[in-house]
Amino acid sequence: LEELLEYPQLITTQPRPAGKSLAIISKSRCLGLMAADGLLRVGLRPVRFRGETLDRLKRVLPERWNEDNPIDVGDGGTPELIEAVTEICMNAPEVNGAMIVHAPLFPAVSNALVEAIMAVQGRSRVPLLVAWLGGKGMEQDRETLRKAKIPTTASLEDAARAFGAMHGHARDLELLREIPPRLPVDLRFNRVLAREIIDKGVSGRGGRLNELDCKALLAAY
Repeated sequence: LEELLEYPQLITTQPRPAGKSLAIISKSRCLGLMAADGLLRVGLRPVRFRGETLDRLKRVLPERWNEDNPIDVGDGGTPELIEAVTEICMNAPEVNGAMIVHAPLFPAVSNALVEAIMAVQGRSRVPLLVAWLGGKGMEQDRETLRKAKIPTTASLEDAARAFGAMHGHARDLELLREIPPRLPVDLRFNRVLAREIIDKGVSGRGGRLNELDCKALLAAY
């Protein structure tokens, strides 16, 4: 991923997602829906909020919010509101990760949002990733977030692929735990007996072992 931290940094700086369900927070419904489409393309999905989470979100979001995900905080969504919404989502039991989508318009607001995102990062049990859209002029903000160990991309597509990579890594680790060891931990071989049986067959029977000798040889291992 061109705009993303190196893959090892991505999977070591964030908690491993426990599932495919993500929350998307944005000041633009259109950008939020585009982010949701990107998640679906990599096998993930926007989470469906449940009762307690919905109640907590309703207490901080504008009345016009339709209980949908992506969460559109509106053009007037302040950094404080985005921080509060993100924290609720990241600590909801049905949420496996959160993505903040931001297209900066005013530097002062962007600076405050960077601070808010860094603050909420330390109070989360799930991975957080930011799609901070814009050209080279926005790279300083992206780099600030990356230095705070928050994976940050310049495109929605890279953000979706990053979550896909984290989910795939977590799934692979779970599969490895399910594979039983190929051999017992405590291996004991009777090499002396095995050598005696083989030497006996080679010297006295033309290089052949009878049935009893074969069984005894296998038992030695």
